[in-house]
Amino acid sequence: MDPMLDDLPRTLKALRLATGRTQAQLGEAIGCKPSTMTLIEQGRRNPSLSVLKSWVSECGGDISIAAQDGKSLTLSPQLQSLQRNLSTLSPEQAAPVVEAALALSDLAVLNVQRASRHARFLREEANEARATIAEAEARVFGTAAERRKSQA
Repeated sequence: MDPMLDDLPRTLKALRLATGRTQAQLGEAIGCKPSTMTLIEQGRRNPSLSVLKSWVSECGGDISIAAQDGKSLTLSPQLQSLQRNLSTLSPEQAAPVVEAALALSDLAVLNVQRASRHARFLREEANEARATIAEAEARVFGTAAERRKSQA
């Protein structure tokens, strides 16, 4: 497992404790159920990016995320607009929207995982096809080479 993800639950809990808030208090502020807060702090559930950003922000911090190639990841203009609009709603009003966004996020992750598995399957199939072609070429060209030697 990624060492950063191993430390994430402890780091998030430490941030929360440094503010003197309970899980319920911070959860209400960021639109997260207490049970979800517990799972995240125990490392049994990874927070979504929006929950992670809200958690850190509510605790007085800032978060920056960079891709492996060093480029920063930013929210699309549509998500930035949604984030601004959600901040104007009460937690009760925002909760259904946040839950729907989290469900869509989870669905997107599943689709990426499926696509990755499919790409891996296609690579394996392509490698098998290459091996079959190589064997056929060896039989055909190997036989032709033998004919040339015998004709010489």
